[in-house]
Amino acid sequence: MDVDFFDVTTLFFESVNEDELRGFGFSKDCKFKETLVALALVTTTDGLPITYRLFPGNIYEGHTLISMIEEIKKVHVVGNVLLVADRAMFSLDNLKAMEGRDIKYIASRLKRLPVQLRKEILESEDFSPTVIEDEFHWVKEFSYKQRRLVVSYSSKRAKKDASDRSRIIERLLKKVKDGKVKIKDVIPNYGTKKYLTLLDKEVFVDESKIEKDALWDGLHGVISNTDESLRPLR
Repeated sequence: MDVDFFDVTTLFFESVNEDELRGFGFSKDCKFKETLVALALVTTTDGLPITYRLFPGNIYEGHTLISMIEEIKKVHVVGNVLLVADRAMFSLDNLKAMEGRDIKYIASRLKRLPVQLRKEILESEDFSPTVIEDEFHWVKEFSYKQRRLVVSYSSKRAKKDASDRSRIIERLLKKVKDGKVKIKDVIPNYGTKKYLTLLDKEVFVDESKIEKDALWDGLHGVISNTDESLRPLR
């Protein structure tokens, strides 16, 4: 096998009794009043399970990654490892742990970068033109904590980002009454919360957050410790 899939979900119980596994934590089903366990699963590209593991319900899902890699190595002969994932899995602690185990990675963390580096990206004017999968891009490589940060821009992605945001805002505005939003109406909608501000126990749509988000339309970046040619993933 050359490619495996890994993901984590939460399973809830109709119970409030905790034990060594069941506990209260972040529920992907918004069942915050029930106890949970976290299920980490590795499958083939055909969806066939390779291994799984249950974790306590209060664990941060990013902390399951290294444990699962070690779990696989106990059972299978593993050669080189290249992990590709989003920022939920690639905390700075995980990056350091992978580097200590000689694991290569490609991580998406663009909007979680330090403020000064994000400012440098937005203000940079010397991106180089290139073609990626028959689509025109502008690409530039930066440095982040002795790691490679490759950032690209495409007009096609910019249109998609703007369109996705418009749909979210349209859905959000339907929940606005007298200029305010009820918290219970947005708890299940994680995508809308980044455009809201809590003020005096009341929630409002924050236009400044919408404007700041729009600055990143079309931009995509990945952090990697690989040495070979690297093009940002779509």
